[in-house]
Amino acid sequence: MTTTLGFNVEATAVETFPVGRYEITLYAEYAGHRHENTLSWYKVGTTDFNLIFDGSEGAGDPMGMVDPPLTESFTSTEEFGLSMLSPDGRWLTETYLNLDDPDPVKHAMVY
Repeated sequence: MTTTLGFNVEATAVETFPVGRYEITLYAEYAGHRHENTLSWYKVGTTDFNLIFDGSEGAGDPMGMVDPPLTESFTSTEEFGLSMLSPDGRWLTETYLNLDDPDPVKHAMVY
């Protein structure tokens, strides 16, 4: 799937990410609870969640665009995944760990 936010990006099936320094930019959040959702990173095999964006930061306009985009950086010394916490539950990029979902499906789109 190709989408555009002023540039073309390709979706990937990646669920975890290697050691390194990362810069995450939030351009938009199209979600019912965008004012309450939080985005975090966690070391694989742990429940140690490290906040990247708080819901109030990425609330965006009424349609979900964040203007100007927000950027945060972090360094992970171990393989990690991403997590979104919402009033409906916690969702991880490692699909099989989404225990709040009775029929776990992929909830993350990584570009």
